[in-house]
Amino acid sequence: MKEIVLSPISGLPATLIETYDKSKILSCYKNELNFDVAQFIDDIEQFHLFRCNETGYKFYHPQSLVGSTKFYDDLYSNEQHQSWSYIDNRWEFEFLSQYLQENDSILDIGCGSGLFLEKIKHKFKSVNGIETNPYGLKALQEKGIQGFNESIEEHALNHEEQYDCVTTLQVLEHVYDVKTFLAASVKVLKPGGILAIAVPNDDSFVGRQDNLPLNMPPHHVSLWTPKNLWKLQEHFPISCIYSANEPLQENIMNWYQAYFEKSYIAPKGKVTNWLYYKLGFHKIFQTFLSENRMGISGHTTLAIFQKND
Repeated sequence: MKEIVLSPISGLPATLIETYDKSKILSCYKNELNFDVAQFIDDIEQFHLFRCNETGYKFYHPQSLVGSTKFYDDLYSNEQHQSWSYIDNRWEFEFLSQYLQENDSILDIGCGSGLFLEKIKHKFKSVNGIETNPYGLKALQEKGIQGFNESIEEHALNHEEQYDCVTTLQVLEHVYDVKTFLAASVKVLKPGGILAIAVPNDDSFVGRQDNLPLNMPPHHVSLWTPKNLWKLQEHFPISCIYSANEPLQENIMNWYQAYFEKSYIAPKGKVTNWLYYKLGFHKIFQTFLSENRMGISGHTTLAIFQKND
């Protein structure tokens, strides 16, 4: 009998989009990052991509695909595996720091080494982070930031309605049990408090790259568009008050160009490729991106919600 997979948000049957062999994950991580993920998905022969019919967000199944602590420790133990998302000056940092109120108490879920909190701690009443990685916790301590070594679900048991703002930046895409995660995030908010969610934008060029290892399990287990985030207010006691898409940033323009050339130039054959580079169209395209990047969707989409009174 065919397995019925339920949406982690709605609890209703989800729609199967595609089924993959384990070899896809293995080859993508090996070819792009020279990283062997076999030990982290040893018991999985196939994995599946589903769509939640109520929100439209997509998620990978089974749940055991979620990356373990060891997976992340091993993946980022080498500088060559460092993702752009671990840089210390992300777009959403600057955006949110202007949006928050001076007397707010803030909780950043999955805060890592506290890059965002360090930037804003001098402006706000209280900044706190949830992080389970030992390196991240040590960094928080060194920066004088309160760090909690527990999940948001555990934290919510003793911190109900404590914070003015909860942020989850580049975290939700790593979460399978979205309903429990977001319910706990809302629980710790004061009535009228702010929940800010930033995720990779699956409507941007990031979502159009089929073999991008860091956008598939075990690294990412859910895929989000601005519309999907907007739909969250239909399932949680929150209202979306603002949303924005990150414009293409200078530090990933080369990545965007490589994607464009691989997707649209390379398939046209050797002659077209030769002409593209010989006649300098690649340089023209570089200039075009530089001059027009603010009108091109970059990596991230951000939604800001307010907890209903």
